[in-house]
Amino acid sequence: MIQGIFYARFFPREGPHIVAQSPPGCITASSGAATAKPPLIDWDVMQEYIVPRKAFFNRYMTVQDPEGKYAVLGFPVLIPHQKYQRNEFIFNFGLVLDVDADLAQYEPVVRRLAVTFKEMEKQNEYLSQEDGGGNGGGERRPIESLLEIVKEDLNNYGECMIPV
Repeated sequence: MIQGIFYARFFPREGPHIVAQSPPGCITASSGAATAKPPLIDWDVMQEYIVPRKAFFNRYMTVQDPEGKYAVLGFPVLIPHQKYQRNEFIFNFGLVLDVDADLAQYEPVVRRLAVTFKEMEKQNEYLSQEDGGGNGGGERRPIESLLEIVKEDLNNYGECMIPV
């Protein structure tokens, strides 16, 4: 069962940050949300694996947290283009699972998230447009709500299909 899902991004000035997560506070404490539970993983320790060095981009990765409770699955993506600061856009969508879960069944999910959002970014700057406007000319769903739907549908039905 998916314990958490997140969207992390590398910002040229601030470094790596969790932009969206479900449930709120599962990776980092959410601003404005009073979470009774502590984060599932220690972001300060795990951030270098969630947004890793360039040698690990565009590869499926599985990393255990130091306590051995959770596995973090991700597929960090780098999109090179001169329109971005430092000529690259770096992000990762990942899952947090119990370490004893069958991780192999989630690999295609993580890959699909990476490929889908990479294409959405290339086509209409879906991720890099922080204000939510994008170039699509219409309203778009917040990434937080997409993550929540993906997590709930995968946990409840074993599949997910979302029109974006």
